[in-house]
Amino acid sequence: MEIKKFQAAEVLPILRHNMRSQPDHRYGNESIDISLSHNNEILFSQGNSPEEINTHRKTLEKEVFCYNRKNIVKAVSVVIQLPDDCPPDQEEIFYRECYNFWRDKLPMGERCILLAAVHKDEIVTDPAGNRISHNHLHITFSPCV
Repeated sequence: MEIKKFQAAEVLPILRHNMRSQPDHRYGNESIDISLSHNNEILFSQGNSPEEINTHRKTLEKEVFCYNRKNIVKAVSVVIQLPDDCPPDQEEIFYRECYNFWRDKLPMGERCILLAAVHKDEIVTDPAGNRISHNHLHITFSPCV
């Protein structure tokens, strides 16, 4: 599992990356095979586009106290990799339960979750050609209480 924090200017680009909606298909990750992006899935979204989701975030932030600092964290992304030993027929259940865990732990629950997206299009191989990357889930949320 990996956790990353994002400031205001970084939120829209990370939402575009996670929704694979960059117009030029430049995602900052050379291991993305865009011919496999149709296999990705959105488990939850606060909008139909990164811009709509970002608008939801801004609206939510107006309802809560926010420190007046330039370096304030506006979004957090949790990346959870599929374990090697997860049977294919359990993959969807694994992602759903990971999502449910985070939804239930966040103080505002699903209201502060911006996007939950499963990526199946990032392929990294070792020198022998064996895949060493894993499908994974991105849960991006606003750290509101």
